[in-house]
Amino acid sequence: MESGDIPLISHQNTNNGVAKYIKRLEHRCLFNYRNTIALADRGVFYATTHNQNFHIGTRVKALVFKEKI
Repeated sequence: MESGDIPLISHQNTNNGVAKYIKRLEHRCLFNYRNTIALADRGVFYATTHNQNFHIGTRVKALVFKEKI
């Protein structure tokens, strides 16, 4: 993956789950930070919020709120 300015959220519990910053992945969902929580589903079971849109990596799920708030 090429370096960029979009956070890639991993299952780690350091750096708010951000593994690195990458360029947009065209065939992967870019999650809206305003209505999404990233959930590490292996190991540490860590939930994070972010201040910008993000991609998720392996072992991470995204919880998108229905009410968009």
